[in-house]
Amino acid sequence: MNENYDIGKELLTYAKEEAEFTAQRSLMDDLFPFIYVASKRMSLRAISRWLKEQHDINISYNALANAMRNPEKKWADLVEDIEFAATLFANAHDAHPGDVLQNFDYFQYLEMGEHIPTDPEMSLEEYLKEGRDLSEAAGVLRNRWFNLPEEARVQCYRHFGEAFGKFERKETETESEVKKDE
Repeated sequence: MNENYDIGKELLTYAKEEAEFTAQRSLMDDLFPFIYVASKRMSLRAISRWLKEQHDINISYNALANAMRNPEKKWADLVEDIEFAATLFANAHDAHPGDVLQNFDYFQYLEMGEHIPTDPEMSLEEYLKEGRDLSEAAGVLRNRWFNLPEEARVQCYRHFGEAFGKFERKETETESEVKKDE
């Protein structure tokens, strides 16, 4: 039998396994904030079972446990995913990224308004491209950040402080309630 054929089959098997791992890793990144919040009320085994039964998603208990052992990395990955969008959006509206990320109403207010061109002498084509980029950034914030549960966003705020420099973070309703209970 042709040895190259065997190598090719082995490569395809490896690629299939690696592609599945990559897809699962991306899925874990997307679901981590939700898993984090759910883990306050459910065991990781129950979460793994629910994902399999309800959505045919295979994320093992071990993968969940590994993510939960090092949540700081997952929060930092989330910051990395939306840091550029938050900065672009805030700068286009002459706002601070921390203020935009903390207040959905403020974000919506800015989103409805006109953005401030980065260069007043830019061409129409450049202005339109900047507008498209801004629209894309707003979509990232709306879908990737503001769709997260507030409890997950609270856990992630301190990483944004590191990314954007120090900023005064307003206490959220969830944090206020936790302090009252203590």
